[in-house]
Amino acid sequence: MREIKTGLGRCRVRKGTAYPSTLLISANNDDRVDPMHARKMTAALQRATSAGHPILLRTYYEAAHVGSGMKKQLVEEYAERLAFLMNEMGFINEHQGSVSPAGGTISVLEHSGVR
Repeated sequence: MREIKTGLGRCRVRKGTAYPSTLLISANNDDRVDPMHARKMTAALQRATSAGHPILLRTYYEAAHVGSGMKKQLVEEYAERLAFLMNEMGFINEHQGSVSPAGGTISVLEHSGVR
């Protein structure tokens, strides 16, 4: 945890490692953690990974530390995270923009930002 807090976590990123799908989240006006740490970590993972999985960075603008926003923003954040997870787990049908969990079909929010 100390490495993550100091931004040294990216020093542990190793070229040629098959990193899993990753969604890093940051806020542009975060007063606790410099957003540059998330940008550098994202770049390091993208450069190093040998897997074809996405390494994405979601930056919230006009927001402070993630989790301290309004209810609407929190709902949108969780919808994006859920859409990312469902996509990576194979639940989202790209052609129909829908989710197909064991039997039923649920419409996915188009404004989720995860493509």
